[in-house]
Amino acid sequence: MIKLFSITGFLFLFAVFSFGQSEFQAGEFDSPLGIPIILSGTFAELRSNHFHGGLDIKTNGKQGYKVYSAKEGFISRIKVQPGGYGHALYVEHPNGYTTVYGHLKRFNDQIAAYVKQQQYNNQSFYVDLYLTPGQFQVQKGEIIGFSGNSGSSGGPHLHYEIRKTGGQVPINPLLYTKVRDDIKPTIYGVRVHELVNSIYHAESYTQPANYISSGVYNLKDTVRVNHPVIGASIKAIDKLNGANNSNGYVSLKMMVDGHLTYEYAKEAMPFDKNRYLNAHIDYPEKKVGGGTYVHCFKLPGNQLSIYDPVASDGRIWLSQYPVRNVAISVCDFAGNESTVEFVVKYEESQQQQPTFSGEYMRHNQYNFFNREDVSVEIPNGSLYDDIYLSYEKNETTIPKYPIYSSLHQIHNETVPLHKLMTVSVKETKLPVELRSKALLANLDRKGRINVNTGTWQGDMLQAKTRQFGQFFITTDTQKPRIADHNAPSGYNYAARTHMQFKISDNLSGIKSYTGTVDGQWILMQYDPKRNLLYHEFDERVTKGKHTFRLTVADAVNNITTKEFEFVR
Repeated sequence: MIKLFSITGFLFLFAVFSFGQSEFQAGEFDSPLGIPIILSGTFAELRSNHFHGGLDIKTNGKQGYKVYSAKEGFISRIKVQPGGYGHALYVEHPNGYTTVYGHLKRFNDQIAAYVKQQQYNNQSFYVDLYLTPGQFQVQKGEIIGFSGNSGSSGGPHLHYEIRKTGGQVPINPLLYTKVRDDIKPTIYGVRVHELVNSIYHAESYTQPANYISSGVYNLKDTVRVNHPVIGASIKAIDKLNGANNSNGYVSLKMMVDGHLTYEYAKEAMPFDKNRYLNAHIDYPEKKVGGGTYVHCFKLPGNQLSIYDPVASDGRIWLSQYPVRNVAISVCDFAGNESTVEFVVKYEESQQQQPTFSGEYMRHNQYNFFNREDVSVEIPNGSLYDDIYLSYEKNETTIPKYPIYSSLHQIHNETVPLHKLMTVSVKETKLPVELRSKALLANLDRKGRINVNTGTWQGDMLQAKTRQFGQFFITTDTQKPRIADHNAPSGYNYAARTHMQFKISDNLSGIKSYTGTVDGQWILMQYDPKRNLLYHEFDERVTKGKHTFRLTVADAVNNITTKEFEFVR
């Protein structure tokens, strides 16, 4: 068996993990919940376009568990938003760290009253409040809120983070949180890429991992390649005791002929580096439904700082040694490790190397593509590797959507963009009265549509996007929908605690909503997961007869209004 740990690799991992262990003493942070800690999500595991910033703690599929401050400090920030962390609290502690509690159902009574007053002052459900140390002091173990399912949560749980207060950099909460884990990661397969030019034009070979024994895998067949420079990617997950969720592992290393070639460990993850996840994984394979493979080599445009600087960039060279033994190991935070071993053999081919068409665009420079009725500007640092940009124009129609331009296929969505590119498309036969309702649409390979409002530059509609695809100009002329609230005009709400409505939009999306009672603004809480808008009655709506008015606008200012009388 190939030796997996080199002295260099051991020192790298020791340096990374000893950081947290030296700063966190046992018992310094308490559990934020009064129930056993079982995780559905771990720190820095792979999510859509980002690394997970903390732990997702299961709450038995229920809402309303008491959430406690893990240490003494003060509430430094309160954020309420329809998406993201929903109702979230930030507690700053005197040791230089901040804990974050997300997806709450509600805050404790004192905090909730303060937040509600700020929402009324700002006439906005969304608030992002920064507080001073003297406003809300909290003690370790004090109830600060109740667990929920608010924001972008996919089910009831508590999202819990620890950040360095300076810079708000998330670190791994498992550095101090005890969670039972004696399960080794599972390895599903390996992909080998011939790096002729760019990862996005590579010939790739996939082999499933063959289970031998606990933590030990191999590939049954030698991987035969026709190019002397290759890279490898691995598909693996980790599980913890008591839960069946597929979680992420914390470190990876690759050995080639017994020598450390590539290594990383995820101990801290700055928010401004999050999107480099798309360079860390085999993005094209994920987009076509092949699952998540993590690269064991570094793309030239990848600026993550998690990689061991002593090891190489992970590319495997075969020109001098055409047969090489490779071992990739993944390890979770508890130290459970699994390894897959395989052999790669370079067989020089007599066939001519592939040629690529399209405009060559480098990852480390500004790129511009221009035709008579379309242009694309790609800022420096948007691409993680070079590409040959493909382009095709056609005049076909698309069911469901009116089209007021040619259809422009600008490359394809299997290549990610780190920064926003600017796409400009020329309109054709768009009535003047519809210019304010125009959208730049992007249709992906599965027929899903994304739209941007954009701005007009003469007869070109210009918008920013992070996704290649098929672009065209369409319009949104339909008003948002406010579903019947199942209460006739004059309805008596005396026995009800709230009123609620379903709101939706067919294309451009809900931009704003305003509810008033007798002409006075009232707080309407918005849950976009359920398209639900609701108001909880309080002393602001007194007993008697009232007039309610709800106005909902979409992104191109189509407006729907509902008005009725009710009794309270």
